[in-house]
Order: sequence, then C-alpha cells, then structure tokens
Amino acid sequence: RPADGHQAGAGRPPAGLTPREHEVLRWAATGRTNPEIAAELGLTCNTVTGYLKSAMHKLGVRNRVELALTARESGLLG
Repeated sequence: RPADGHQAGAGRPPAGLTPREHEVLRWAATGRTNPEIAAELGLTCNTVTGYLKSAMHKLGVRNRVELALTARESGLLG
C-alpha cells in the first residue's frame, strides 16, 4: 500500500525528510555522536540537533534509539 510510507519516489528521502535530514539520520543510526556528525558534514552541533529533531518529528519518534530503529525497519538506511 502506498499509504503505509514504505514506498518512496526514486532518489527521494521518504517520510518527507529532506536530503540533509536523511543524511544526518543515517550517520546517527551508525552510532555517531552529534559532534562527530557535525565534524563529518561541516555543520554545527546545533544544526545536527535540529535536523535530528525534525526527522524525529516527521517519523513520529521520541528519541535517537526509536529514530534508528524506525529508520532500519522502514528501509531508510539501506
């Protein structure tokens, strides 16, 4: 069913995530800290935090652990 969120357009991050939110989410799901993600992507820690909070809101999760689990289960990571 397309309404279940498991089908996304080719090349687009699902669930309404921006490409940058998706990128930060993928790094976070590997266990990287916000400062590590910030250094890797040339962002500030506050910017990384903002992207993660936005992704959490869009995916309906409350924390990093739920974010990583939801991302894995829905195929966002691979």
